[in-house]
Amino acid sequence: MLKAALFIVLGVVAGAGLATLLDREPMPDFGAGATAINANLGPDGDLRRRLAALEAALAEETSRREGLEAGLAQLEEQLGGLASQETAGATSITNLNEDIVINSAVEGVTGPRGTRFAAIREMRSPENRLNRLIEAGFSPEQAQSLIDREAQMRMDMMNASYEARRQGESFNPMDVQRESQADLRAELGTDAYERYLEATGQPTSVNVFEVIDNSAGQAAGLQPGDEIVGYNGARVYSLRDLQALTIDGEPGESVAVDIVRDGQPMQIYMPRGPLGITGGGRGRGTATAVYVP
Repeated sequence: MLKAALFIVLGVVAGAGLATLLDREPMPDFGAGATAINANLGPDGDLRRRLAALEAALAEETSRREGLEAGLAQLEEQLGGLASQETAGATSITNLNEDIVINSAVEGVTGPRGTRFAAIREMRSPENRLNRLIEAGFSPEQAQSLIDREAQMRMDMMNASYEARRQGESFNPMDVQRESQADLRAELGTDAYERYLEATGQPTSVNVFEVIDNSAGQAAGLQPGDEIVGYNGARVYSLRDLQALTIDGEPGESVAVDIVRDGQPMQIYMPRGPLGITGGGRGRGTATAVYVP
């Protein structure tokens, strides 16, 4: 009897303890959690707005990727041209500069990759090149003569490279191109030569992109956006001109540098040597390429 009574008392105490524990720690309401999740998603509001934002971001990313693919295709084509020309022992600077202008001109051409390449080929055609020279003020005979001269220059570079390889000698195709351009400049004169450069997409000055700290250019007052058009009295049409002029003469001697800033011609002085800038050839309608003279 005593044991039975004891078991009854223990059962009552245990039941009371369990009831107290349940009162203190209520069971979680899973239905309320699901309701909260649905509220956060917003069946007709936030969820749709988030979905629309994701679709817009995806469309923008797709467009950006297509643009990058088109740019990559152009670079691949130019690199392929460089490789084949290097194998032949010659690099046509005229064609490379013209490619920059053509690529800029067809930036608005959309569609498959082949469509853009077709537009590039069309602009590189002899007829188009001839028309651009005529539009620049050259007679049809002069324009055709210039095109023939460019072709001859390329052949001269290839032949010189071939002979150099046969003799086991080093060869820089830039030397042939530089001599040809110097002869053409002397024959045409300054004004006509600049028109020729613009028509063929070649630079007519050097555009300053950045001036390096503690450089001669910074000390002389060069600023980003300046156009360098002359160095020590010689006309500067390209980075090749500028680099050659900085090497000539006595290192460290003070030289005059002609620039154009905000449309106004100016002259500054600096020691002959590296300018300490990043810049690129600049011409009407052309894109620029970064170099460090």
